[in-house]
Amino acid sequence: MTKTIFANGPFLVLLTLTALLGGCAAPSMWERNYVGSQATPLTPEAPVQVRKVAWERVQGVLKDMETQAATSDTHPDDWSEGKKAQVKGQMLRGLQIVDDPASVEVLGRSNFRTTSAINPETSDDAALSEFARKLGATRVAWTSSYLGKADTIVQEPVSTWSQGTTWGSRDDRGRYRSRDYSENSTTWIPIRVQADEYAYIAYFLRDEGR
Repeated sequence: MTKTIFANGPFLVLLTLTALLGGCAAPSMWERNYVGSQATPLTPEAPVQVRKVAWERVQGVLKDMETQAATSDTHPDDWSEGKKAQVKGQMLRGLQIVDDPASVEVLGRSNFRTTSAINPETSDDAALSEFARKLGATRVAWTSSYLGKADTIVQEPVSTWSQGTTWGSRDDRGRYRSRDYSENSTTWIPIRVQADEYAYIAYFLRDEGR
């Protein structure tokens, strides 16, 4: 199985991926796990390019960037503008972005694990592109990987049936009258099950002049 490596460390500062997006509870996993900045939002009808990149390709470039940061005698914050531009270009090439790095702004990134299979490029799963418009991102490069089985908690309904006899009002002779009854109730209880787990990473980009 491919080793899972989530990007973290000083190069995130280099790519302006350091500020958490504030606000109310997020409507999607992409937003809840977003780290980065925000630009001027796009209009609801504005096009957003959403493309999938190979997981191994993204992990490879992130690992190389981590190595550069770890072996450098200079903190990434203090790298020269030329070095920062070089690393940014390397990152964009890893995302298969061939444009001039100076014309593309990296707004931020979202990564998470979930037992829900997501395909952001289908019309019935528009959460990624909708969040991109909210951020002001003109395109998104995303990737995913199957991680294997994982424990998850699901809510299962359990129904309980009961029956018996109740005694009601007296009849005309002063005797109590009985009545049979049957009742049911449903309780939702948490159950631990095994489910397929997936990892997702998405980078939000903004083209110059947008």
